[in-house]
Amino acid sequence: MSQAFTLLPAADHRKMQWLNGGGWTSEIFAWPHPENWEWRLSVADIEQGGPFSVLAGVDRTIALLQGNGFALTVENLPTVTITSPYKPFDFRGDLATNCSLLNGPVQDLNLMVRRSGAPRRLRFAEIIDTIELVDIELAIVLSGRLRVDGHYLSRLDAIRPVADSLTVVLSAASSEPATIAIVT
Repeated sequence: MSQAFTLLPAADHRKMQWLNGGGWTSEIFAWPHPENWEWRLSVADIEQGGPFSVLAGVDRTIALLQGNGFALTVENLPTVTITSPYKPFDFRGDLATNCSLLNGPVQDLNLMVRRSGAPRRLRFAEIIDTIELVDIELAIVLSGRLRVDGHYLSRLDAIRPVADSLTVVLSAASSEPATIAIVT
C-alpha cells in the first residue's frame, strides 16, 4: 500500500536570506513550483524591522510563531500589533507594508496565495490525542511531536496528502499537546 502523504522534513526546507538583510525565509512548500507558485507556505526569521516586499496580485496571511511580536503598518490602514502566537492576520501583498519588531527578533508563518488561483486559508489546531485531517493542502508541526503512520514529526516538519480527499490521522507522540498549522 502506498503512503497517503508526502513528508516535508524541516531539514529539507529551502532557506534564503532576504535581499535587504533583515531576515531569513525557510520555504516549506510552494505549489506547483518553487519559482512559479500559485501558493506558498514559509517561515520567516525576522531579525530587524523594515518594509515587506510588495507582491502584486498576492493575498498574504501572517502569524507570529515565536518572539515578543511585531507591528504591521499596511498602506493607509491602522497599524496592527501582533503579540499572540497562532493568530492569523490577512492582508494584501500588493500594498506597501512595514514591520516594526517589539523587543527583539521574531519568527512568523506566512501563507501567500495568488488571487488568480484557488483561495487558501491558514488555521491552527492543538492536538492532545488524535486529529483526523480531511481535504487539507498541508499541515506543519509548530510545537510538540506528532506521529503519523509510524513516522515521527517534530517542529517545522510538514506533511502533504497525495490527494485532496485523503484523510490523514495525526497523533500526539508524547503526553504534551502539539500545535499544528493547516492550509486548506
